[in-house]
Amino acid sequence: MTISINRKMRFLALATFKHLSMKMLTVWLFASMMSLNVVWGQNYPRGIRPGEDSLYQETLQKAPMTEELYRNVGSAASLKKYCPTPGYQKYGTCAAFASAYSARTITEAMYQGWTNPTQIARDAFSPGFIYKISEPNRGDCWGAFPSEILENMARYGVPKLSDFPTECSPSYPGQTAFNDASGFKIQGYVKLFSEHSCEKDKVQTVRKSISEGNPVVISMICPASFDKANDLWTPTESPHASTSGREHGRHAICVIGYDDNKYGGAFEIINSWSTNWGNGGFTWIKYTDFVRFIYQGLEMLPLKKAPIIEEPTELKGSVQFVENTGQSMDVYLKNGTYHFKNPYPGGTRFRMYINNNEPAYLYAFGTDRTGELFPIFPFDPSISPALTYSNNQVAIPSEEKHIRLDSNPGTDYMCLLYARSPLKIEEIKTKVRNGSGTFEERVKAALGKQLIELSEVNLHRDEIGFEAKSMWGEVVAVFLELEHR
Repeated sequence: MTISINRKMRFLALATFKHLSMKMLTVWLFASMMSLNVVWGQNYPRGIRPGEDSLYQETLQKAPMTEELYRNVGSAASLKKYCPTPGYQKYGTCAAFASAYSARTITEAMYQGWTNPTQIARDAFSPGFIYKISEPNRGDCWGAFPSEILENMARYGVPKLSDFPTECSPSYPGQTAFNDASGFKIQGYVKLFSEHSCEKDKVQTVRKSISEGNPVVISMICPASFDKANDLWTPTESPHASTSGREHGRHAICVIGYDDNKYGGAFEIINSWSTNWGNGGFTWIKYTDFVRFIYQGLEMLPLKKAPIIEEPTELKGSVQFVENTGQSMDVYLKNGTYHFKNPYPGGTRFRMYINNNEPAYLYAFGTDRTGELFPIFPFDPSISPALTYSNNQVAIPSEEKHIRLDSNPGTDYMCLLYARSPLKIEEIKTKVRNGSGTFEERVKAALGKQLIELSEVNLHRDEIGFEAKSMWGEVVAVFLELEHR
């Protein structure tokens, strides 16, 4: 009996010890996690994974506008009335929330003319679908780049949240989800600045996009103080500092407004940490802090309306040539081609200003007596041909530099293609190189049925400019000839 009692006592004592140990371990783990939260400050999940974002580096950049256009965007603009109720990410899915749930929903609301919060909430887009197809092997749903999310939104589209409500799906979406997504593809996307752009470029490009009604998905270095933002986020850390040996997290959010007079100039963003964070899920970031902590900016190209009945293609554009002295290089129109009134010697320096008041994709190239084609615009392979703002002006090569005529005399030929949709420009150039006839004849043959007939184009007589409206073609070709002494 004594032995039995002792064994029972020992068993109970051991069980009690294990129970207390588990409780103490649980308390210790909880305290440790709380301690880590205090140290690291990550009370909310981030979700941009560490490492190089090669897709962002390869993404074409929006052509820089002239300073005058950036100055004239207005002192404030907001897309807030088109925003869904701020989402609540429970995993590392911020890139999907910023791109699909926030930015894509905003563009759809603008496209449809929705401002009713109930309507917008009912038709918001699914972050879970686009995250899963972008990162199919991440069962923990942690980490993605906004660039890959947008790439897949252009390729596959994204379904409504009501059709795919799961944020972290255990399985890959089925065909039904892909069918639901296919009707909501984006037209494409561009980056607004590189990771090494100056502070001024970051602010003015984002302001321009917002003023045109285009939300901007940004990637930011996200320190602990961002968790405690109110109407304004005031960072208390350096973007390059670390906390207890741990680097700041990285987070994706969506810019939906700016105001030059608020807090000395600030952007408003929608986050994905619920309406309990910030000011109902939104906060403002001063321009001065924005440029310090934001390192990527992506703009979805505007949606094109699908008309109920077929509508004509409308394009409008103009070009100016100005010598480095400020003297305009005048032209005259003859047989549908612009000719410069004066010949110009080798060494002449000048600048081109390309304009369009209807959104377009612009491509420009030229040739001379060598027969080789030389690029004019995009002037750099990293620049996008998408000039999709309501008012665009690009200086070539820039507002600080000039083009210099070489020492090979003869006639220089140039062609500018204003297109409604992206062109397979390299295929077109190959056809031009391999074609027969004059430069103009080869370009027209390469474009084929895409070309808007000259009878449907109103060419200005004393300046390089046009308006066009066509039910059939999609491209206006503007030809120029310059006598090069």
